[in-house]
Amino acid sequence: MSESSPPGRQEGTVIALVSGAHGFSHFYIFALPTILAFMVKDPALAHLELNFAKAGLVVSAFSVSSGIFQYFMGTLADRIGAKPVLFGGLILIAGAFGLIGFADSYGMMLALAFVAGIGNSVFHPVDFTILNANIGGPRLARAYAIHTFAGYAGFAAGPFVAALLASHFNWQIAFWACGAAGVLMTGLLWNQRARMAGEAPPKPAPHAAPAAKMGFSVVLAPPLLMMFVFYMLSGGLSIGLNSAVAAALNKLWAIPLEEAARAVSAFMVGGAAGTLVGGTVAMRVKRLDYVALAGYVVSGAMLWLVASVAMPYAVILAAFCLGGFMFGMITPSRDLMVKSLTPAGHSGKVFGFVSSGFEVGGIALAPAFGWLIDHNAPAWVFYAAVVIMFLAFASAVLATRLRRPALQAAAAE
Repeated sequence: MSESSPPGRQEGTVIALVSGAHGFSHFYIFALPTILAFMVKDPALAHLELNFAKAGLVVSAFSVSSGIFQYFMGTLADRIGAKPVLFGGLILIAGAFGLIGFADSYGMMLALAFVAGIGNSVFHPVDFTILNANIGGPRLARAYAIHTFAGYAGFAAGPFVAALLASHFNWQIAFWACGAAGVLMTGLLWNQRARMAGEAPPKPAPHAAPAAKMGFSVVLAPPLLMMFVFYMLSGGLSIGLNSAVAAALNKLWAIPLEEAARAVSAFMVGGAAGTLVGGTVAMRVKRLDYVALAGYVVSGAMLWLVASVAMPYAVILAAFCLGGFMFGMITPSRDLMVKSLTPAGHSGKVFGFVSSGFEVGGIALAPAFGWLIDHNAPAWVFYAAVVIMFLAFASAVLATRLRRPALQAAAAE
């Protein structure tokens, strides 16, 4: 936290502003496929020959650019400041989202989705940089928790609002309205920009090699490589489970898809609540890897139980809610572990690097879980999730064992 960091109430304002921007990021992630589903069914778009596979590629274009550009946006934030990158990213994603409502070709839709993904790539590296610079150390875990909770809220609001707009009006108005909302949020952030301090940029060694000045040696330090693996496994697991749980429960226990989908909602609701509690836990526990251990043990046990024992539907929902709660409780501790490994002035590139693991993990695990279901092994979706949790915990332990000496040496090169 900088010497001029605002105390008390102003810290709350900063958390609210940054978390609000983060909520819009997650809102767009889930709103996009929802509105595209309405486009597929629109007979007026027959000339585009749009189907669900092509719509999925539009979502992939968004996800790929979002993952690729996170490190670069973090590096840019370290060099010119986090605030202008945040403003630019939000206006870019909102503007591109709104322009998809004017798209008259499939190629234009792909291009605009790719541009929107570039805008989306700023939020994790930039948000954490702003929070680190403005929030006092003892309260940082709670700030991280609220930031993540806003992401859950965005996930919940995205499909609901998008479907409401598209069904009551049309898909074009849905794109325009969602884009306009992001522009208004950008205006609010700009109006309140003086409240957000910036992290001081790093001072590279006079004879540093070009790669070191760009931060490559920092993010390639062994502790941060292990944290990248941690984010990749935990984030990919969350994406993979959300995409596969309903189908796995349907095939494993013959639960109707509509009811099975509620298990995903239960996991997410539990995760949102667990994140808030996890912020308080992380403020009081020194061994953050122990928080990860407790969270994964309970969450893994719930998933193993669901896969192994026939239970009433209500009990299955409760198991998913508890599993999601413990899974979400880990999140603030995970982010604090990264903060503890980050040299001053490198928050953007470090958080951008490790956060890109979310997309890498999702790209790998979502189709892998789908493959298990297709090959009549739905129980292994849950068993594999338990194994992945163990590997994620192992990567966190390795990161804590390797931490400071290697990272400080890399930052000084």
